[in-house]
Amino acid sequence: MIINIGFGTLLTALGAVPVSILPPIMLSLGYSSFIAIALPAIGYDALTTYALLGVPVVVFSNIVGMSVKDVGIYFARYMPVISTCIALGMLWIVGGWKMVSKGLIPATISGLTAGFICIELSKLGLITITGIAAGIGVIVIMLLYLLLFRKPIMDRNKMDLADISAEKNMTLFAAISPWIILVVISLLINTPILPIFDLTFNRISMPLEIIPGSPEKVRLLWQAYFWIAISTLVSLPIMKASSSQIKISIRKWMKRAPRPVFSAAIFFAIAYLFNNSGKDGSWQIIDQNYNMISLLATSAASAFDKFYPFFAPYLGLFAGFISGSETSAIVMLTNLHLTTAEEIGAFGLVIAAASGIGGGLASVISPAKLQNAAASIDRIGEESRVLRKTVIIAIAITAVCALMTIMSAY
Repeated sequence: MIINIGFGTLLTALGAVPVSILPPIMLSLGYSSFIAIALPAIGYDALTTYALLGVPVVVFSNIVGMSVKDVGIYFARYMPVISTCIALGMLWIVGGWKMVSKGLIPATISGLTAGFICIELSKLGLITITGIAAGIGVIVIMLLYLLLFRKPIMDRNKMDLADISAEKNMTLFAAISPWIILVVISLLINTPILPIFDLTFNRISMPLEIIPGSPEKVRLLWQAYFWIAISTLVSLPIMKASSSQIKISIRKWMKRAPRPVFSAAIFFAIAYLFNNSGKDGSWQIIDQNYNMISLLATSAASAFDKFYPFFAPYLGLFAGFISGSETSAIVMLTNLHLTTAEEIGAFGLVIAAASGIGGGLASVISPAKLQNAAASIDRIGEESRVLRKTVIIAIAITAVCALMTIMSAY
């Protein structure tokens, strides 16, 4: 719970990739390669919406034309239930229903802590730091749980010679210095009472107009990836990184980065093709019969009618599975959900948000994510065995999301 929900959520909120960072830690702690791949891939799934300082929900707000604060609650309302299901699903992966029964209390506490933090921060308008707060909240509440039940927090008897050598070569502060710097910066640039947020998010939004009248706001100085680079560079002297270590890191980055980037880019391209099909030279739709979103919405409304809200999260799950990204799933499907909801008389924002949740749940079955996790511990091929078990979790939790959606979409 501490590593995969707490730190996993915190890492993904800051723009890091838990499936690259946590599997080696899990393996070093004595978990099997199967568990070391599966748990980091599922632990943060419920709160993927708040990844990269809330990029998915920011993209969603841009599509629907509402503020981030106004749309945040549509995602947050799912979080207590979905995050608790994720925690219980982790236990099921580790040891079946016996482990679920054994760990029911800490799993429920972890899930509800993360979920209600999401709701409260949504009410306060602090959407972009939700993942940071939820991750830290789970870590703190689980440490308090261990103290309350007098369970050990640290056991140095488990350390081997390699651990002791690593400890002598680098202090804990140096090892986590990039994350300390990144957390501080992220909080500074996302606190509304400080002028930095308005500066980086609104005033220096760097709009790039590809389609006339619909500029895309790059927001480079607000993006998590920009500050990851800054934090890394600042922390290199603290960690005393050698030139050979830096070269190895760059080589691994160049090997691992292109595939997921290319996958997400292709999905974004398909989404823009869907949304802008049937437009004339002035980028206006002159006939809805030539717009792919309109045609798909009419067909979906005819096929599913009042049950469409139930199937929407599964469409998000499928889109997230293909692209490995909730953001790209949101870009591709949101207009479809809004148009279909209008056809059947349902609440479009609820349906579109639920689809986004489904896209986030796809992380645990995304080939790109699982391959990344397996590669980080040199267990390529193991991901196929993990997928056969995690797909059950993804389908089951998406069903919970689907039931919640159909009950609130009308």
